[in-house]
Amino acid sequence: MVYAKQIAPEYQESPLFIDGCFPDNIILTGNRDYNSHTTPEYDKIAADFDSMAETWENERFFFQWNGAGYDKIAKKPEYTLAELLREYGFERPDGKPWTTKQRHAWRELLEGEDGAEEDNIIIAALELLTGKAWKAFIISGCCQSDWQAGFCPVEEWSREALEVFETEYFNTGSEWIIHDEDGEPESPEEVTGYSVYCVGWNDEQIKRELADAAGESDPAAVVLFKFTGWSRCPEYERAV
Repeated sequence: MVYAKQIAPEYQESPLFIDGCFPDNIILTGNRDYNSHTTPEYDKIAADFDSMAETWENERFFFQWNGAGYDKIAKKPEYTLAELLREYGFERPDGKPWTTKQRHAWRELLEGEDGAEEDNIIIAALELLTGKAWKAFIISGCCQSDWQAGFCPVEEWSREALEVFETEYFNTGSEWIIHDEDGEPESPEEVTGYSVYCVGWNDEQIKRELADAAGESDPAAVVLFKFTGWSRCPEYERAV
């Protein structure tokens, strides 16, 4: 049998925020009230894309006063797009020159109306800079204010993986101590061992996770000591 005691929810700790456990391949930037995480490619887009787009605009046009306003007049750029990308440090992940198709994609982004704060720009630029398809997502916790938005590679983050990440990010799972001493514990207080964080929301799912962690093939062999709350006992002394 596998005996597991639940840690009080206010004391449970998500493994996501233990040193070295936060995934590198995810971007979180939507809600400043919660932990954020970025990648070098995202930081590059946020810092330099708008400036590069403005430079490209100025390279292609000049503005001439007509007495009532300014006319936008096309001119031959001093820099090529490839040179501009290199000047701003926007490089392919393999270090090779941008292909004609990729330069066309960059030109569409730079000449569009949207800036680096828009999801479509971020997703398209991330794909060019990393060679991977990206998607935007939103995760949420228990309260209306518990939310975070971000981006992740499509092939590396399935819907199920994001659900697990969401649970760990907002710490809405449960943490358990699995008994690893000989003999059956007679009470929850006697359960001692190692902790396991579970993302399941019902007993059946939790038992499966704990069984896997303990190397037990049958989830029915897991005995749960569930936390139900704190109790206060009155104390008395005899007055002299």
